[in-house]
Amino acid sequence: MRFRATTESGTLDLQLVASDCQDNMSGEPFTNHVTVTFQGGRDTVPSTYLGCGRWIAPARLHDSWGLVRFNTDTIDPGSFGKGAPYLEFQAAEGLVMGSAGCNSLTGGFTPGYRSIRFGDLASTEMWCMGEGVMDFEARFLKALSGGRFDLSFTNVELTLRHADGTELVFRRMD
Repeated sequence: MRFRATTESGTLDLQLVASDCQDNMSGEPFTNHVTVTFQGGRDTVPSTYLGCGRWIAPARLHDSWGLVRFNTDTIDPGSFGKGAPYLEFQAAEGLVMGSAGCNSLTGGFTPGYRSIRFGDLASTEMWCMGEGVMDFEARFLKALSGGRFDLSFTNVELTLRHADGTELVFRRMD
């Protein structure tokens, strides 16, 4: 991925390549190799800097989000014993937790450029009452676990779209 900014003072190029990178001073692991090149001012030769970096999750992701639609199905909170499924993101820690409708879930996520990738999600394994609740939970967890989604926000909604066509729409919870 490349970004470029040009002003009368010069040009700044930023390139990110998704591949594991380890800081050679701290040893900290990162998810991207980063190259920054600047040319401007009195410099006729560009200055290039190499390093490691990671995407930071959007601040508005750090919240609780209730599922309102899974593909074409509108979610009825009353059909779940413990309310509608929801996700709560702890953006700085890269953690997600919540409910699949009856069972609790937890796991990690990695932000990308307008995207999010979930790690494998773990959940409790209680038997849940209500017609179709267990089947829904299995589909919901399978859709999220290990999946990479394009991420978009509207005023109070978060939409996750997978390349396979899966779409999940969440509404910010009060």
